[in-house]
Order: sequence, then C-alpha cells, then structure tokens
Amino acid sequence: MERVVIFSLTNDPHDLLFKLALPPVVAFLAGWMMIRAWANRPETDTTGFSPAVTSACFTPAIFITYLLFPPQFFTMSSSVAFLIVVLMPIFCSVVFAPTFFLLLPFGVKSLARVQEQMQPFSGRLLLTVFVSWLITQAGWPVFLACALRDL
Repeated sequence: MERVVIFSLTNDPHDLLFKLALPPVVAFLAGWMMIRAWANRPETDTTGFSPAVTSACFTPAIFITYLLFPPQFFTMSSSVAFLIVVLMPIFCSVVFAPTFFLLLPFGVKSLARVQEQMQPFSGRLLLTVFVSWLITQAGWPVFLACALRDL
C-alpha cells in the first residue's frame, strides 16, 4: 500500500520556520486584529483592555489545535489511522491540559468583561497567570512521566 504524506517536517530551516514558527505568529496577529476590531465598537468601554494580551491567551490553544490536524492528513492503513485520529487528540489534550485550563478561561473572561463593561484584569494577575501557565506546562509532562513510570 502506497503512502502519501501531505504534512511532513524536513531538516530544511525554511520548511521548519514555515510550518512551526509562522502559524503561532499568524494566529496571534489574526486574533489581535479581530479582538481589537470587536473591542473598538462605539458602545463598548475598553479602558485598560489589551487585545494583545487576550490574543496571547488564545494563541497557544490555536497552535496546539493546528498541530493536532496534520497527522489526520496522512494516508495510511485504517488501523493506524484510527489510532492516530483517536489517540493523538487524547494524548495532546492530556499533555497540554494547562494551556486549556489556565489560558483559555482567562481569554474568554477577558472578552466577557469587555462585553459586560466590567473592570479589566490587572497586569499583575495576567502576569501571574502566564508565569503559572509556563511553570505548570513545563512541570506537567514531568509529573505525568514520573506517574506513568511508577505504574
């Protein structure tokens, strides 16, 4: 059976830059522009609101979702395809749980605060969220590896 690979990474630095570095930048800029356009409506008060910070809360989740899709584009045997399509999202959702549990709620709540005309989050709180996200995201795979090793 012949395999046709649509998404693959090579050792070419331009290919890696195009497939791994450009998508988060595009996701961040696109989110920033859309959120800024939404927040700059005449009836909203956006004093202290930062579209860039809110976009930064969504960008990692968008990038992880982007990384989940390429394995589904491989043409392979049905049993391997089933394993990749079913197990890869489960695996990634476990490994990247801190991204979805820490950043996404703050992004959504930030948008809701603008809609409800509430005070935006303070800079200290957002800095704390991003620092705790980095620490948790770095420590979570180590914790999982130690827990699985002891099984």
